[in-house]
Amino acid sequence: MRLLAGAALLLLLAGALRAGFTAAQGLPNADPWRHLLLLENLRAGRGFTLFDGQPYIWYSPVWYWLAASAAAPESARWIAAACSALAVPLFALWVWRLSDGDAIAAGAAGLLLAGFGPLIAASCQLGAEGFALLLLAASLALATGRHAALAGLAGALFGLAVAARLQLALAAFLFLPLARRPRAAAGFAAAAALPLALHWWRNWRVIHAYPFVFTWDGLATASADYGPVSTLAVQLHPSVVAATRLLYEQTHARPEWLFLDGRLRLEMLLALALLVAAVAASRRLGLALAAAAGLVTFVGLDTTLSARFFRIWLGLFPVLFAGAALVAARLARGGRAGRLAAAALVGVPLAAGLPDLRAQPIAPLEAVTPPPELVTAPQLFVNSGNYHPESLIYRYREHRFLGMPFEPAHWAEFAALYPETRSILWHGYNVQRELFLALRDSGDWEVARRATNPAGYAYRLWEAR
Repeated sequence: MRLLAGAALLLLLAGALRAGFTAAQGLPNADPWRHLLLLENLRAGRGFTLFDGQPYIWYSPVWYWLAASAAAPESARWIAAACSALAVPLFALWVWRLSDGDAIAAGAAGLLLAGFGPLIAASCQLGAEGFALLLLAASLALATGRHAALAGLAGALFGLAVAARLQLALAAFLFLPLARRPRAAAGFAAAAALPLALHWWRNWRVIHAYPFVFTWDGLATASADYGPVSTLAVQLHPSVVAATRLLYEQTHARPEWLFLDGRLRLEMLLALALLVAAVAASRRLGLALAAAAGLVTFVGLDTTLSARFFRIWLGLFPVLFAGAALVAARLARGGRAGRLAAAALVGVPLAAGLPDLRAQPIAPLEAVTPPPELVTAPQLFVNSGNYHPESLIYRYREHRFLGMPFEPAHWAEFAALYPETRSILWHGYNVQRELFLALRDSGDWEVARRATNPAGYAYRLWEAR
């Protein structure tokens, strides 16, 4: 009974915090036009597509199918917030079982997951973050059950979570205790592989159906450059890696977890140091391996620079919180000084994350799109970055916008697929400088018009000579 009451209190707290954040935030600021269009297309019966009718492979479609069937696109953020809140008692249940029924550990874990600002901000989006977090928490809770069938169900949920947000694969080390139960471990692994295999097969079919596939911000990626790994993780296509790195070097020269509003986040550095130290002190191999894998990947091996966005750390937060909860429970039984140390171990990360609960309004649609006088042709090529072409598609519904390749060497082959497209809409804030120079120097295009939008971004309209 006390366990149910504690779970209910955690759910109430998590729900209240997420409802408050979602109401204050309004439309989320992480790629809103992309997610809204995907949800709109599903509800309109056009399928999971975004660019030129192609099946979209940048994301798994599962979350979008579920969200689109349940609510209007703008309301999907409330479903994501609900998923994020439901993950909290499930995560606390896992830590309770992990700690052999320690209520203090479960409560500390639930408080951290319920109230950490960066996690709330990351999981109350239009995308699949909240859904993936719920799947991960449910998978962890089920994996601690005694029956092998539960381990199989846990594996299926974990595989689906990874397909939804690939960075959650680093949390696989949390299931290391299943190695002591060979049958359960085999069932978990087989079940986890199934959603990932289906996701890979879907991507493979799309890639082999088109010579170029539109991915991140409409970037046209050559199908021939996809390998076995990048077929699953589209973000690792060489063109995407190079393009995203160039963009984030401009937009996020300093990581969100290290700097906020131009200042060094000393409090967040202290919180992360405490959490990492707690994982080390927890004496749990799975936690230590998962934390090490996440930190090394996000801080040292991230060639795309995507981990400069704190939301990419989503799968690492439960790892750090579990370690902190186990150590906090141990400290809380060590007298007054121990209780104070336990309170600090939980309180410092919660306090450090409070600034992330502030609403971050999105830029007006007019600020990330050109003035109407430049959008005249029925079909235009457009370069990637700064919400393009998604925002263009969202604002100018009667026109057709096509992203372009990153490498100039692919331009002729790509353009030949669209001989009827005689206009290029180019905005100055972009990652395709080499392509720009090649087109400018080719003599095949001439500037027909220039304009600047209300945010000060310059655009030019090129027409074929």
